[in-house]
Amino acid sequence: GKAADGEESDSDSEFEFGYHDGNRYSLATYKAMADAWKAKLFGRGLGSVSEQDVEEKYWDVVLTPEEMVEVEYGSELHTTTHGSGFPTCGNTLNPLDQPHSSSAYCRSPWNLNNLNASTLLRHIRQDIPG
Repeated sequence: GKAADGEESDSDSEFEFGYHDGNRYSLATYKAMADAWKAKLFGRGLGSVSEQDVEEKYWDVVLTPEEMVEVEYGSELHTTTHGSGFPTCGNTLNPLDQPHSSSAYCRSPWNLNNLNASTLLRHIRQDIPG
């Protein structure tokens, strides 16, 4: 099969779901890559790209199916290893951890860390890919 960069892939299943293992970045190298991508996408320096420019580009991509935009993103990041974007109660790996369990944000049903406690997902004892 063909990879996103046009190279042949040994396995069609690698791209079956439209994603594959990408590059590894530190926060600094990811920012440098993202800034270079954004400057190339907009064809000018980052300081001159406004929120309005970004929104217009978004709608151009959405409304023009022929326009291809390739992105890199992180998936399969286990919150037990890397922390979470939502506050937790007692997870020292999470920079948003709130050690006091009385925190309203920590216990909120809108906090995705609490999703398993209120759904049938709490009975699944294995990783779910994707």
